Amino acid sequence: MNRFRTLALAGMLLFTAPLALTALEPYQVADINTTFQSGSSVPQGFVRVGSRALFIASTPKLGLWSSNGTAAGTVRLLRNQISIKTYLVTQELAYYLACDAQACRLYRTDGTVAGTRRLGQNALDQARVVAGPRRIFFAGSNAATGAELWTSDGTVAGTRLVKDLTPGPGSTFFAPMVWSGNRLWFFALGGLWTSDG
Repeated sequence: MNRFRTLALAGMLLFTAPLALTALEPYQVADINTTFQSGSSVPQGFVRVGSRALFIASTPKLGLWSSNGTAAGTVRLLRNQISIKTYLVTQELAYYLACDAQACRLYRTDGTVAGTRRLGQNALDQARVVAGPRRIFFAGSNAATGAELWTSDGTVAGTRLVKDLTPGPGSTFFAPMVWSGNRLWFFALGGLWTSDG
C-alpha cells in the first residue's frame, strides 16, 4: 500500500511539475528604493493579509509596505523606523512592533494606508502574544502598571489592560500564552491563570 502511494505521488509530481514551472513568470512589481540606481530595498518579512502582501523594506530607513502585485498598488504604510518586527498575523489584520527614535509602538494594519493605525500601547516581546477570535492578547507596558496582560481588537478604543496582576508600577512576568477552549491560559506569579479577556 505504501509503495502504491509513493508511486501515485511521484506520478502526480511528474504530471504537474511542468505546469507549475511554466505558470509563474517573475517580474518587478515596483522600484522601492529610488535613492540610488543600484540601491536595493532588501524586502523581507513577507506576510499575507487578505489579498495584499505586506513586507519590510529599506529606503534607506526601514518602512512597512503593502502591495497588490502592481506598481500603482504598492504603498508605504510606515516610514522612518529603526526596527520593525512582525508581531502577529491573522487573516484580516497584521500587528507590528515598530520602533522609531522615541519609542516602540504597536501598530495594526489591514494592508491599506487608511487601515493602518497606532494602537497607542507599547508592546513587549513576541513570545508573549497570542490570537483569540477577533482579538489578540499581549504583554504591554506603561508607567502606571509596568508590564502586564493587555488585549486589542485592532482598534484604539479596544486596546486596553486586561488586569494588573502585580498592582502598581511593578511588572508581571508570564510564560508564553495559549488560547484554548475560548479562554486564554498562561503561567504567572507561580500559578496557572486563565482569562476571557
